Amino acid sequence: MSTPNPIGFSPASVTCFFSPSFGNSPANTYSKGCAINLKQGVTARVEAAPSTQIFFNGKSKSIAPVEFIVQKLAPEPVNILLETSLPLGCGFGLSAASCLSAAFAIVRHYNLNLSRSQIGMLAHEAEVTFKTGLGDVASQLCGGVVFRNCKTSPLDSEQLSLKVEPIYFRVFDELDTSSTLSDLELLNTITEKGSQANDWLLDNINKLTLSDLLSYALTFAQDTHLLTNPSVRSCVNDVLAAGGKATMIMLGQGVLATAPVGDKSKWIKCDIDEQGTRYIAENNRHDGHPH
Repeated sequence: MSTPNPIGFSPASVTCFFSPSFGNSPANTYSKGCAINLKQGVTARVEAAPSTQIFFNGKSKSIAPVEFIVQKLAPEPVNILLETSLPLGCGFGLSAASCLSAAFAIVRHYNLNLSRSQIGMLAHEAEVTFKTGLGDVASQLCGGVVFRNCKTSPLDSEQLSLKVEPIYFRVFDELDTSSTLSDLELLNTITEKGSQANDWLLDNINKLTLSDLLSYALTFAQDTHLLTNPSVRSCVNDVLAAGGKATMIMLGQGVLATAPVGDKSKWIKCDIDEQGTRYIAENNRHDGHPH
């Protein structure tokens, strides 16, 4: 028994800082840290098909973690139709958002008896297995500006209470998450600096502003030597010189800022998504941006 074409939606997320922890299974592998969820994200629909295929913005595409989700959940071959206005591989957690939105769509389409956290853990397992992310699933399930505290599970998170302010992003290039997650020396630095960042957040959690967060995220990006792209560095400096706050989008070659500088057409304004992964109505699905 199936339900006609439910649409799963997951917000994109931008990580501010993180401290990874690798266990012997996805259940004890996680990323403690802070992220911002965006209204732009990924929608997913599912339909029975002769053989399983994933379509990303209308084009057939192999996305290993999403294929993993389909194998685990779908009782028959399906087409997964993913749509987003954001670019893959640029630090928006689109792999996780694709896994979550696809899983939500399959679960409702086939009336599977799975809880929100069970779906989340499956998406987390897919991400860890294919080294496409460690904490994006936890962020996107929670919504808002989120602190992944990972107290008892990789999904444990809390929304931070921040004043809503406009935020903008600009993308320059891709950055391969799996290669970063395979660089042991870099990971050791990230773990140490991320742990310091998490301590800072806990010390300032009751008086935090978005500007504070972007400032510390920039410090983290510099201290971990993740901020290496000249275009990204130059853009960040331009925002700071104009009196704004900005940081590198992690892990991607882009900038998140409180105000656009230079050519305004290169920037996209984004709102913070406070609801997290969910189902949306048919008329909201276009471009993966619920209105």
